[in-house]
Amino acid sequence: MSANVPLLERTLDAIEVTETFRRRGIHIPHGWDNEYWANLHPDIPHCNASFCFAGWALLLSDAKFDFEDDGLAAKAELDDTTDYVEDLAQELLGLTDDQSDALFSTQHRTVESLRRTVEDIKAGRL
Repeated sequence: MSANVPLLERTLDAIEVTETFRRRGIHIPHGWDNEYWANLHPDIPHCNASFCFAGWALLLSDAKFDFEDDGLAAKAELDDTTDYVEDLAQELLGLTDDQSDALFSTQHRTVESLRRTVEDIKAGRL
């Protein structure tokens, strides 16, 4: 399986931009949070939703998320296919199981950590 490097880079770029704004105290409608595939925030002003790396890749690819009453989404639809966010994103990004496990891990707390994982995937080290 060959990684979709353009989408990997575009997803990382989007997350980096959101984190730059957040660090500067600028509120934007969508954020990054590797704890949840997709999470609505109706009670937080200026933050409509947050997405993990997998969620951002699907968001940038015009997927539609199936949000539950609690504001969380585990499934999404893309090109008439509905599946778990992780599975759709793994296929879309062209990742192996090991690569998706590493990239979608909740252990990522910084953009730098994500960047290192993306670079490892691109270089074939993962």
